[in-house]
Amino acid sequence: MASTLQLNLDGFEYDDLYRASQLPLLDARFDAWLAGRDGALRARYRDYRNGGESVGPDESSLLIAVAYELEDFLVGAFGVGESRDGLRAAQERDAVVHAFKREFVKRRIRKQRKQPARDFAELDPLIPSRPNADHEWSVARFWVDASEAGNAAQLALLEEWLHAACHSDAGRAATSGWVSLALPQATNYFKLVPIVAVPGEDAGRVEGAAAPRRRDGFDLTDGRPGLRETMNQVHYCVYCHDHSGDVCSHGFPAKEGEGFRANPLDVSLSGCPLEERISEAHTLKRDGYTLGALAMIMLDNPLLPATGHRICNDCMKSCIYQKQDPVNIPEIETRILTDVLEWRWGFELYFTLTQWNPLNRARPYRLPYNGRNTLCVGAGPAGFNLAHHLLQEGFGVVIVDGLKIEPLPSELFDASGRPTQPVEDVTDLYQPLDARTNSGFGGVAEYGITVRWDKNF
Repeated sequence: MASTLQLNLDGFEYDDLYRASQLPLLDARFDAWLAGRDGALRARYRDYRNGGESVGPDESSLLIAVAYELEDFLVGAFGVGESRDGLRAAQERDAVVHAFKREFVKRRIRKQRKQPARDFAELDPLIPSRPNADHEWSVARFWVDASEAGNAAQLALLEEWLHAACHSDAGRAATSGWVSLALPQATNYFKLVPIVAVPGEDAGRVEGAAAPRRRDGFDLTDGRPGLRETMNQVHYCVYCHDHSGDVCSHGFPAKEGEGFRANPLDVSLSGCPLEERISEAHTLKRDGYTLGALAMIMLDNPLLPATGHRICNDCMKSCIYQKQDPVNIPEIETRILTDVLEWRWGFELYFTLTQWNPLNRARPYRLPYNGRNTLCVGAGPAGFNLAHHLLQEGFGVVIVDGLKIEPLPSELFDASGRPTQPVEDVTDLYQPLDARTNSGFGGVAEYGITVRWDKNF
């Protein structure tokens, strides 16, 4: 925690983020900053904000361009350049792994038909591990060095190693979990859950092929994939927004007539219910603009901590990849959120985008109190989303629930619910789910989705 947050914006203070009357000033500061950076982009943006028609790929390209600038603006305002640079460096370091997969593995994996003369145990030591690097990264770096040097012998060795790694028990065991060797598998809609016959069962009963995963208390069952795994999914995306083909967002249109296609299980491929700009966010994340990607997601889904990994997957069902594994879009969404939250002042950046998001021309900032009050009955996901949007429109909101809602921590909030200090490190607030006390807020998110959703959100 830190007691003060000095924003690098003359005349605009941290407390102003909580004052709706001051948010137009922040919006004007960004507009002036954008004009100084790129006058042509600012002119296009102002026309868009003023209601100018811009749809499909044109709107996407404009929003992406503004999101690049918005990230730079907020990084400067909050002084979090070091946090951003650290994340970018991690992404850039792993770029070699994704390039190895794209340029070598995918092209060579099916070429080798003959059984390698040497087994994996003999081949693997010939590709040395690098200091302070995992072996997957070392293998990818070996490929880069051999390619740049034009060393045909080393490339042949690597191809032999690749075949042994993918087609032998020892190789598969040693490379288990490597994203560079994980290739999409064909989707069989009628065998989505692996099953086996029950041993000694004459009635023909079946059971799950894998041992059941047993819950241990209330701890989170899925700690979420790492950055490399998530970026593997980002690179798997084909970024369909540039030709209005982003069916993950808008649904898979039927070939004839209106409506959406259905998959072989007769599930309607309607896409994201919020029409979240998924492909655009992936483009920004790919380019190292994680905060810009978060702003893009929050344009349509400001309360994304309540969605994402292990919660919703309508987007995956409608992914352009219908005959093979889809892009794990919820995984990417949650990783974008957590990457920003883990920056210095990451929570404050997220909160700022809930109050002011210049990508949202319909409601770029929260309106001042309009004198009207509402009662929202039910504090579950639907209830707190409704409450958020009512607050954005200037209404006073009281939210109640059938379950007891605990007061906010007194060391962080005053009696009126206003923060007493900004959050510098959000992990200071995290608690093991098996140890935390239920706070009540969130309804079924608090009491129902017990172990597959991170309630620290």
